[in-house]
Amino acid sequence: MRIFYAAADSPNYWGLPQSRLWHANLYLPLADLGHDLVAFAYDYGVHNDHLDARLPTHRAFIDRHRPLLGEQLLQQVKAAHKHRPLDLFFSYFYSAYVEPAVIREISRMGIPTVNWYCNASYQFELVEEIAPAYDFCLVPEQFRLDDYRRVGANPIYCQEAANPNVYRPHDVPVDYDVTFVGQRYGTRPQYLKRLIEKGVDARAWGPRWDEEARRAATPLDHELARRAGGPLSDDELVVMYSRSRVSLGFSAVAHVPKDGSPPGMLTPR
Repeated sequence: MRIFYAAADSPNYWGLPQSRLWHANLYLPLADLGHDLVAFAYDYGVHNDHLDARLPTHRAFIDRHRPLLGEQLLQQVKAAHKHRPLDLFFSYFYSAYVEPAVIREISRMGIPTVNWYCNASYQFELVEEIAPAYDFCLVPEQFRLDDYRRVGANPIYCQEAANPNVYRPHDVPVDYDVTFVGQRYGTRPQYLKRLIEKGVDARAWGPRWDEEARRAATPLDHELARRAGGPLSDDELVVMYSRSRVSLGFSAVAHVPKDGSPPGMLTPR
């Protein structure tokens, strides 16, 4: 298939600007399957800082910049389709990126449109406007399928997975008992401090763990700060799994649902 591919290299635009998570797990697998990919040449950076239209400052930015992205997208899709017909438009788009009319125009060219999005467990509102414009939406949160249908979208349940060519064991010494790689927020520091308190050698790497040192109020806080480090590169993260006897994964997120239910999601980890 000849696929027009439109996605940022990573969802980790905050704190991990060098990460290429989506490139590793979306672009490369499609290429490995033998598909001919035409990548959208665009810098998503400024858009990723303004994704929530409910915030007035974000709304103003979105209203001003969405048409610009849409114009570039249509130009590149039309040029690629004219050169040789496209079989599929595949994206990881938020509503803040592009107007629904642009996606519908791509569909009218005879190109099926598909959007992949994996944060709907607690941020469905970020794709709610654009989802109905696509022919199909790939959805890894099964309990959200009815929400997509409610707004007029056509969801397909699609379980998350990892690229085994990238995420694989490495033959390295086991250096750590328990590790966590990811951003510091929510209940994550409390879990790690509880492990340390019980005598477990728990370590952490990622954005904002340096705040632990600034906020430290108890000896336990200081101890967690001593055992925490900054962000790892994508390659270092993969190797860290092999350097650890136990790799932690937390499903709780920073946003608490209004109905009081436990917030959670299946993270890329």
